[in-house]
Amino acid sequence: MIRHTTMLFILLAGALSLVVFAVKYQVQDLEHELRTLNRDIKANERSIHVLNAEWSHMNNPARLRRLAERHLNMQPTTADQLSQWQALDKRVPIEDASFAAERINAPLSSPSPHLADRTTDRRRNP
Repeated sequence: MIRHTTMLFILLAGALSLVVFAVKYQVQDLEHELRTLNRDIKANERSIHVLNAEWSHMNNPARLRRLAERHLNMQPTTADQLSQWQALDKRVPIEDASFAAERINAPLSSPSPHLADRTTDRRRNP
C-alpha cells in the first residue's frame, strides 16, 4: 500500500514540476514582452517630447513673422484697399449685380425633391 501511495506522490510531484516549469517560462516570456513594450513607450514619449518642442519652435509667431516678411513680400493693408458697403455695387458689373440681387432677395428654397426622396427612402428601408 505504501508503494502505491509513494508512486502516486512521485507522479504527482513530477506533473506539478512540469506545470511549474511551463508557467515559469510563460511568465518570463510575458515579462520580456512587458519590458519591450515599456521600452517602446519610453521611446515614443521621448519622440513626442521632441516633436512638441519642434512644433513650438515652428509655430513661434516671431519666427513666422520673419519668414513671412522674407518670403511672402506682403505689405500692410492701405486705406485705398478698404471700401464702404455702399460702394460694392459700383465695383460689380451690371449683369453680375442683377444675378447677385436675385439670389439675395430670393426666398429660401425647400430642399431638392431628390434629397427628400433619399431621406424618406432611408426611413422606409433602414
